[in-house]
Order: sequence, then structure tokens, then C-alpha cells
Amino acid sequence: MDIIFLIYSLLIAGMAINLWWPVYAPANIALVSFMFGLVANLFALQLFLFHSLVTLAYVYVGEPPAGVVANTALVVAIAGGLGLLFYHVRAYATSQMVERALQEGLGADYILQVAPEIRRHFPNELDMGKIFWPFPQDLPGVELIKNIPFYQPEGSTRQLKLDIYRRKYHGEGRPVLLQIHGGAWTEKMGSKNEQAKPLLNHMALRDWICVSTAYRLSPGATMPEHVIDVKAALLWIKDNIAEYGGDPNYVVVTGGSAGGHLSSLVALSANDPDFQPGYEGADTRVQGCVPFYGAVDFLNDSGHQPTDSLQQFLTESVIKQAPEDAPELWVKLSPVRRIHAQAPPFFVICGDKDTLVPVGSNRSFAENLASVSKESVCFAEIGGAQHAFDLTRTPHSEHVVHAIERWLGFQYTRYLQGLD
Repeated sequence: MDIIFLIYSLLIAGMAINLWWPVYAPANIALVSFMFGLVANLFALQLFLFHSLVTLAYVYVGEPPAGVVANTALVVAIAGGLGLLFYHVRAYATSQMVERALQEGLGADYILQVAPEIRRHFPNELDMGKIFWPFPQDLPGVELIKNIPFYQPEGSTRQLKLDIYRRKYHGEGRPVLLQIHGGAWTEKMGSKNEQAKPLLNHMALRDWICVSTAYRLSPGATMPEHVIDVKAALLWIKDNIAEYGGDPNYVVVTGGSAGGHLSSLVALSANDPDFQPGYEGADTRVQGCVPFYGAVDFLNDSGHQPTDSLQQFLTESVIKQAPEDAPELWVKLSPVRRIHAQAPPFFVICGDKDTLVPVGSNRSFAENLASVSKESVCFAEIGGAQHAFDLTRTPHSEHVVHAIERWLGFQYTRYLQGLD
């Protein structure tokens, strides 16, 4: 029993250590670090509580632990548990991190510029019940309309579909939030069904019409087909969202990881005919963008990628051409190369413990965008957050969701006042 508990305690301690000091290279080790880190990141509190129960059972059930192995196991168990607990407690500081980002990007008094009827709904604190038990992700009062067909790509027999989240007693002419899922642009690694649910449900209750879209995935799809599909979803929104209570003239796009890349690219490539074949003259402008930990730097212009694994993966599975063989295409697909003065407002978000997307590349993207864009740019570096930290309700994700609500409220107020 002592040996088994020691092995178990080493596993818990290892997960705790990985939360604080993840591995960024080589790529295969970084992926393992991400997988273990993601579970511990999303469920640090629940793991701590479970681990505490197991440790108490070990101490008080059966023979009292004795000997070098037992004492070592207890020390490791306590250290691992404290590591998980301190990590969870530290995550509450996200509130200060995101508020600082908003004030730096929008102004110290930005909150006073939000319309009172919007501002009065801003939550003052976290719902600890959701933090303690984050399931189910869908919230009472939210209506989910599943699998609405919006586009059938040329040569395909399958229609792409999207989901709509809205308040059950929704208004009319409401702002729209378009969510693009992540998953490395790849089949079986992500879908519209499980990502960004905390954000989509929260904003639906604020009477935003939230749309989560599918798109073709690699290796079956080849970039820029992914972008083309998302633009098709955007055009479907502009043509049809009024029937569901939305305002087709006010659409903000968001997404994480691959979705962070695609949302940034959509926002920066408005009306690019290469990305909207067959509807070249259509207006594909959006009114804002909130990319989470997006792969925004395909060519490593910032120099922050520790390995060339992203370029290798894109070359082999997604773009299917090397940068030297299709330089113009790679430039068109890299958001950092698409920065321009007419970009819509951005709120860029990334965790500083992200082992898949370097936080430095997102920081550099936001800084370069802010130096050029006529609109506001906010950048929030979330201390302790791993890639995909927003999949469940944690102090990290809930504070970020609340910050996004404030950012959206600020931007939407400007729209209502005719300032955009």
C-alpha cells in the first residue's frame, strides 16, 4: 500500500510541478506537458479535494503509515496537494490581470463609457458554485438551436452547420458573437460542440446572439478552405441572423487556438477575394475580434516559437506546401502579416504557461497591431494559464469571460452611439 500511495503521490506532485513549470521544448515533450497541464489547469480545485480525501484515507484507514516509504509518500502527497491548492488560489489574481489589460487598451475610465443599461449587468464576483462544480456547461435560461445548415462547399456532399445560443426570451436586433472552434484545424481534435461554452452561455444570458460554427478540417481540407468556410458562416449571419434576433451589422468574432488564428485572420482579411470565392463582392467586415491563444505567427516573425514544429505541421497537414514553395500563401494566412490600420478592435488573450502557442508571439502580435491600428487593442497575459484554459469554468476562465463582457459592452456602446 505504501508503494502504491507513493507512486500516486509522485503523479500528483508531478502534475502540480508541471502547472508551475511546464515544458516548452522539444515539441513532443511540450505536447505531453500540455496534456497533463490541461487536466490539472481545468480541475486544480477538484484534484486538490480528491487528493486530500485520498491522503486522509491513507492516513486514517487501516494501519498507520510508518517507515521511510510511508513518510516520503506523505511528504510528497502534502507538497503535491499544496501545489494544486496554491495554483488554484493564484488563479483568482486573473481579475487584476484582465482589468489592467482593459484599462491600458481602452482607458482608465473605460467602464464609465459603457452604457448604464449594459454596465449594470456586469458581475461583481465569481459564482463559486460554478467554480466548485463546473458542469453542466450549458446554463438555465439559454436556448441552444443545433445544426443549422449554412454552406455546402463546392464538390462536397456534406453541408456545414452551425449552432445558435440565445436567451430564451431574447430581444431583437441584438449584437452577435461568432465563435470559431480550435483543434489544430484537424479532424477529431475539435468541434463546435464543446468549446467556449462558458463564454457562449454567459453572453447569451446577456442577450447576445452567439453562433458556434463548424468548418472543414484537415487533412481532408487544405488551407485556405478553413477560412473560406468561416467567411461563409459570417455571410450566413449577415443574411439570416435577424430571423434569430441578431443584428447583422454588428458581429464580433472569437475563437481559441486554431480558432484564434481563424478569427484573427477573418478580422484582418475583410473583403479579401481569395478567401471568399463566389461572393467576392460581399462585405465580410466584422466589428471586433477576441482571439484566445491564437497561432497568429505562422512564419515565426516574432522569434518566440521554440521549435519549427508549427511550420512542419502546417506544411504536412494543413497548408500542404512549404513556406518556400508558396510564400505568398503563407503570408496571406499569417495574421501578423495582415496587420493594417483599418483593423477592427482586438482583445488578444493568452496564458503565460501555454506550451503550444508562445505567449510572446501573441504579445508581439498585439503590440504590432496597436502600433498600426486606428482602433483599440487590448492584450491580457493570463498568469499561470495553460493552452485551452477556457474549456471549463475556473477562476482563470470566469474572470476572462467577465473581462470579455466588459470589453464587448464598451465596444457595443460605441456602436450604439455611432462612434464606430
